[in-house]
Amino acid sequence: MPAALPGIWLPITNIQSSIIDHQLIADTHPHEPIIHDEMIDNPNEEVQSSSRLPSLDQSWQAREFHRPEQWIASGYGQLVASRIDDGWSAYLVTVVFQHFAGPKQAVLGWMRDEVQRIYSTLVTYVHRRPKTAPVDKLPILIAVADLPVAKRGKVSSATACNGGLHFHAILMVPPDSRLKGSLVEHFAENADRYAGPRKLVASVHVEPITHNYQRATDYVFKTVIRRRLSYEDAVLVLPRTRSELGSADQSAARS
Repeated sequence: MPAALPGIWLPITNIQSSIIDHQLIADTHPHEPIIHDEMIDNPNEEVQSSSRLPSLDQSWQAREFHRPEQWIASGYGQLVASRIDDGWSAYLVTVVFQHFAGPKQAVLGWMRDEVQRIYSTLVTYVHRRPKTAPVDKLPILIAVADLPVAKRGKVSSATACNGGLHFHAILMVPPDSRLKGSLVEHFAENADRYAGPRKLVASVHVEPITHNYQRATDYVFKTVIRRRLSYEDAVLVLPRTRSELGSADQSAARS
């Protein structure tokens, strides 16, 4: 995490420090955590269903934190909750791609480039001068690669392409964004632009998160929590550096 952004990353760096202090190393810990699949495998349409979701406290306190990945997810959940308390809006984003031919590591890299291009495109709508704007005036994107999971004898997948590999993300928009109106409608109306010049993005689905932010965070991080993909390979958090802001054209050129 970038040391220059303590205000944003403090909840996450605190969790990382706790992991080191308590030596929560998976290879040396004698117990595996209790992972409640029904809590983190909800399809997108269930994120806002209050009748089916436990409260934030019930969701998180019911677990054992033996895996460092769960502690990291908790830190991101704290980040989301703190931004919501400050008046930000939160959205669950699902990015599905066209077919990429290549080894998984290369495919993940190309997908990350496309997710970064989507962010770089959006940020110009949120702030007039994103390259010089304070970080707390820019949207925050917490994107995590995801793989399909088996449910009741079936495989749930956002796409048949790329072995089901796709990205989920939590997108947070500051309250003084210059983008007015519905963010959901914005992505729908600009679908062609977000698809990119080579149309490598098949779809970007966006829906608001109105409560239970830790539950949504767990859902986004579920493949990392289960160690199906490593944190280093799967997670992309923006903004990260100034060079990554407003660089849609550079990302598009790489595509």
